[in-house]
Amino acid sequence: MLKIKQLQTLANIILQKKVKVTLSKWLAELRDTYGFGILDIKGKHLLLSEQDYQTLEWIIRQYIAPSIELDQLLKPNAKERIQTSAIFNDDKAGAAKAGEEWLLVRSILGPLKLKQAIVNNPVSAICVMDKETLVNHQHQALLVVENKALMKSIHQAKLPEEVIRMDPLVVYRGDEYFSTRTSLDFIKNQLKEHPEKPLYLFTDFDPKGLVIAMAYPSIKGFIVPTQEIVWQKHTNLDNFIKQTESMRTLELNAMLWNTNIQHMIRLMDKKQTAITQETMVARSLPLTTISIN
Repeated sequence: MLKIKQLQTLANIILQKKVKVTLSKWLAELRDTYGFGILDIKGKHLLLSEQDYQTLEWIIRQYIAPSIELDQLLKPNAKERIQTSAIFNDDKAGAAKAGEEWLLVRSILGPLKLKQAIVNNPVSAICVMDKETLVNHQHQALLVVENKALMKSIHQAKLPEEVIRMDPLVVYRGDEYFSTRTSLDFIKNQLKEHPEKPLYLFTDFDPKGLVIAMAYPSIKGFIVPTQEIVWQKHTNLDNFIKQTESMRTLELNAMLWNTNIQHMIRLMDKKQTAITQETMVARSLPLTTISIN
């Protein structure tokens, strides 16, 4: 079974009429099966004739659609599996996993406002959508959420009124199933194409959550518990201790950020604060926004 890159190598040999090619392990195994080419004196290269090119093309044709020209194999692979499978008869073909093009999204109020239509979902519904479908969404803002479990219950959080009023498109930050890179790239592109739409970020209120926040550009508001809540006993000391390295990173770079963040870092360290998003929602903790930029 030849891989896509191997088929591309064979196509390149034919199209460039290479009469001498390096004999790799997989090419040697293929030659043993189909008997094309002549070994040079050192046995490290393969000499090819016109008839050998015909044999190689016949081999390639066992893997690709009849209508595909060889030069199409040399073009960059489509990221989307369906597009790639138009060329290669392989359900694993494609430069990326299917999930790397998908985003987990919802709205706070229920309806998902797309350019194509308004999708009237139940208020707790979560949608898996291709990022291209969301490019021209009609929500007035973006809200990135750190934890997947919170996507179902974000509407129950005591979010600041300014966030609810904007009815943001809620986007899951990502994990091993939904690409974090795809999510971040989508957000960056949205901020570039629609600078009028503010970005809010809701993470766990702990050192790691704050480090995550710093990866996002142009954040309008970082959603955090009110200062009174931070002083109460909602924290998880074990979680805070596990994030000592992140805390040190924050302290070392504190002067790079504004006074709001510097104050938060000092308060978080003093109170050894670690409050998960789920706890903020389950205990109906009042939330506010602070500026990062």
